[in-house]
Amino acid sequence: MGINRFLVKVLTPCLLLMSSVVLAAETGNTLRGYAYSNDSYEQGYYQGYVVAVIESNVLKVCPPKNATLGQAALIVKKYMDDHPEELNLWADEFILKAITSVWACR
Repeated sequence: MGINRFLVKVLTPCLLLMSSVVLAAETGNTLRGYAYSNDSYEQGYYQGYVVAVIESNVLKVCPPKNATLGQAALIVKKYMDDHPEELNLWADEFILKAITSVWACR
């Protein structure tokens, strides 16, 4: 019985974590909904996603010295409007394409 309890205590959080990762797999289409939402939570989710992609690609993204989060969010929004044919991409891939189209490291 002791080992079963241990497995339940260990596996349950792991499975929950894995399911939340799957749910977080967004596309450009779903991200666009957050970007243009009037809901402050969804706006924060969108901006957080943009920041996470930028921060996890520091060797590819080189923003100017005084760049802001708002500026990065606007760059991605403009890319959404200019490239609707790419909204089917995974959100992180879409954001990276948008940001590196303007702030790529040379």
